[in-house]
Amino acid sequence: MRAVIREGGRALASDRPGRRWALSLEDRVLLVAAYCRTNLTMRQLAS
Repeated sequence: MRAVIREGGRALASDRPGRRWALSLEDRVLLVAAYCRTNLTMRQLAS
């Protein structure tokens, strides 16, 4: 999370056009991390 904030993640959260997110930046990062980890596990199970 520190890396996202350091790279300007908070600035992107409010300045991007389009849908306003109901989730906070921290929750979105956690959601993506969980998805990537689950996706990797599913790929490992498939092979």
